[in-house]
Amino acid sequence: YITIIRRKRGNVVANRLSKNKVLVLEAGSSDAGKVEIQVPFLCPRISPGTPFDWNYTTTTQTKLGGRSILYPRGHVFRGSSSTSEPPACPISIRGSSEDYDRYTKVTGDQG
Repeated sequence: YITIIRRKRGNVVANRLSKNKVLVLEAGSSDAGKVEIQVPFLCPRISPGTPFDWNYTTTTQTKLGGRSILYPRGHVFRGSSSTSEPPACPISIRGSSEDYDRYTKVTGDQG
């Protein structure tokens, strides 16, 4: 079997076929040993305009005055999973107290 990976689902297919010989193809270089990907503080060095990114942009947007927008997509092993998920770019946002009060009402959990 030859599996050409597109997102994580390709790995699921390859795993299910692993009882047989499987060749997995993926675009991009290895992310092993790439400090920019492994150290969260260095996340801004991953994209845009780097070898770790496909350097895509959107078409020009009329509602944005004809500008295009960067569309970062990982160009390394595991694709955007390597460049946008922890440990590469961990993001933590604390909810407001109103959010937690609403959760309490919805779930009935007083803890």
